[in-house]
Amino acid sequence: MTKRKKKKDFYRAEVVTPVELKIAEPFTCPDISVIIPMYNAEKFIGECLDSLLAQTFKNFEVIVVDDGSTDNSSIIVESYKEKFSGRLTLFRLKKNSGGAGIPRNTGIMLARGEFIYFMDSDDRIVENALEDDFLLAKKYNTDVIYHTRFYNLSADGTKSEVATVPKYTLGDEIVLDEDLLTRVTDLVKSQYYHAPWRSFSRRTFLIENELYFPNMSPYEDIVWNYALFIYTKRFLRVPTPIYFYRDNEHSTLRREKTVEQNIKFYLNPIILGLKSLDKFIRRNEFFDTKPYFHYAILENYFNGRFLELVKKSDALEPYIFYDKIKEEFGETLGEYDVLISALCAAIAQKQKLRVANLQQFKEYITQSEKKIAELEDEINQRKKRSDSF
Repeated sequence: MTKRKKKKDFYRAEVVTPVELKIAEPFTCPDISVIIPMYNAEKFIGECLDSLLAQTFKNFEVIVVDDGSTDNSSIIVESYKEKFSGRLTLFRLKKNSGGAGIPRNTGIMLARGEFIYFMDSDDRIVENALEDDFLLAKKYNTDVIYHTRFYNLSADGTKSEVATVPKYTLGDEIVLDEDLLTRVTDLVKSQYYHAPWRSFSRRTFLIENELYFPNMSPYEDIVWNYALFIYTKRFLRVPTPIYFYRDNEHSTLRREKTVEQNIKFYLNPIILGLKSLDKFIRRNEFFDTKPYFHYAILENYFNGRFLELVKKSDALEPYIFYDKIKEEFGETLGEYDVLISALCAAIAQKQKLRVANLQQFKEYITQSEKKIAELEDEINQRKKRSDSF
C-alpha cells in the first residue's frame, strides 16, 4: 500500500511559531519536559511546582505557559525560577486563547526533552512520578505510557483516594500494547479516561505525527487522546497512579452558565471536535480498510458530547438551537450548514426521550418508596403483635 501523504490543510490548532519563542540556553539536555498550561492559578500553582521540586528525578525542565492570567500566577512562577536553577521557563501568551490547547501546543514547541509530560496547574504528582515513567519508557522503548489509575484530590488538597471507576482500570498488570485493533476496540467501548496528564509521551512521536491539540474548548484533550492512542505503535499501560487530580469547583466545565451559553459551549466540541478527529483518523492508513472503526470512533466521541449538550438544554425549543447554531457555526459549516436542521431535530428527539425516561424513573422511585413504606409498616405491625405475647 502506498504511504499516504499528509495534507497541508490538516485542521489543527494554532501554535506559536518557533520565531516567536525565546528559549534560554539549555542547562543541559533534559530527558523530560513538563508542560503546564496556566490561567489564573495563583491559588494552586505553587503546590504544583513544589511537587516537581520534590521529584527524585532531576534531569527535567518545566515549561509554564501563561494563557493571559489576570491574577498573580506569573509572579508566583517567577519566584520559583531560582529554586529550579534554570530548569523553569515561563512563557506568556499575548492574549487568552480560550482553552488549554494552544498553551499545550506552545509547550510542545518550546520543549527540549526526549519525553513530554503534561500537568494541570492546580494538580500535583507523587515524588517518584517522573523517574518511574522515564525508566519504564526506556525499558519498553515505548512512544506512550498511559496510567490507568490516578488519585482524586479534594478541592482543598487535604484528602485523596485512588479513583475507582472499573471500566477505566484495565487490569492490574503493566501491559505493552502493540495491537491497534484491540486498542481501537477499547476506545469504542469507552475503556479509556481521556486526560493529557495520564500520558507520558515521546516528543518526536508527537511532532512527527502532528499530534497537536485542536483549537477548541472544551474537550480538546479528548480529541488529542484519541489521536494519541491510534497513532502510537508501542503503547504501555501502567496501573500505578502517580497523579493527583484536584476536584476544582471553579473549573471551566463546572462554571455556571446560561442555557444559551451552554449551547455554544457544548456545540463547539461537537462541530469542531468531529472535524478535527475525523482528519486525525483519515491520516492513519489503518482505517483505510476498516471504515467501521472510523465511524465507531466518531460515533463514540459524538454521543458523549451530545449527551452533555442535551442535559444542559432541556428547556430550549429546537428553533432556538437552530438560530444559535447558525449564528455561531454557520460560517464554519459552510455549504454543510443544511445539516443544522438535522442536528436540531436530533436534539429535540433526544430531549423528549430524556424527559420521558426521567418521568419513568421518578414514577419508579415513587412506587419503590411506597412499597418500602408498606413493608416497614407491616414489619412494625408484626413487631407489635410479637411484643404483646
